[in-house]
Amino acid sequence: MYSLRKTKYYRKIPRIFFTGANPFVLSTEKLKTLAKMVKEYYPFYKTIGCFARITDIMPKSLEDLKELRALGYDGITIGVETGDDESLTFMNKGFQSKDVLEQCRKLDEAGISYNFFYLTGIYGAGRGEVGAKKTAMLFNQLNPKIIESSMLTIYKTSELYQEIQKGNWKEESEIEKLIDKARIIITHAGVGTITECLEKGKKIIVVPRLKKYLEHTNDHQMQITKEFEMKGYVIALYDKSRLSAALDKIKTFKPKKYESNSENFRMKIKDYIDNI
Repeated sequence: MYSLRKTKYYRKIPRIFFTGANPFVLSTEKLKTLAKMVKEYYPFYKTIGCFARITDIMPKSLEDLKELRALGYDGITIGVETGDDESLTFMNKGFQSKDVLEQCRKLDEAGISYNFFYLTGIYGAGRGEVGAKKTAMLFNQLNPKIIESSMLTIYKTSELYQEIQKGNWKEESEIEKLIDKARIIITHAGVGTITECLEKGKKIIVVPRLKKYLEHTNDHQMQITKEFEMKGYVIALYDKSRLSAALDKIKTFKPKKYESNSENFRMKIKDYIDNI
């Protein structure tokens, strides 16, 4: 931990970042000692960052945090991962969404800026949309400078893997994780895929599979695409050479809010297919 070396080459570095799990777990006094060492070896530094957990902030008083800010601690990255209390409890995170609000507002008052780590896949199969909305509601009440996203990886040696084997939790599929993380979706005109993406609030470019290219036995996907396009839900791409233009268009495209009318829509598609 105390292996900083004096060097004429890096003495003017403006920012130091402590790595290795979550250094903010250290006591206020130890963090102050580290800051003083940084000052000795890198006298021109401006800020010190590090990784942190919400539970690392809890024992520190507002005055502690103000002292740390005065020594340069700023821009810490917090592994919040989700604002969904059900997931936080199941994953044994040791805090709830109300704790995130309380502790981050304490950072705000102390003048310490912060970033969030968001973890896709943490909700389990079928709960991605619910969890993401709860997380967005939480994050929108706070002031993170950056929200970084990563995907949940499950190792066979983990407790979570054992819970899966017991049937207590079901992993979100890889495609669900990718959809959750994506800003723009390019997809064929499968009704299930389109509606799933719309329900997750994604911008979608739909490329129908066509009979003339032997991609399908008929052109029912053309009709599906037109239905969604006319309702203002998607950008349709009938000519693949126009993909670049479609990508430019979708940047400013504001899709109509999707309201499911599944039965009526399915009947329209069925009638079309029956009459081919």
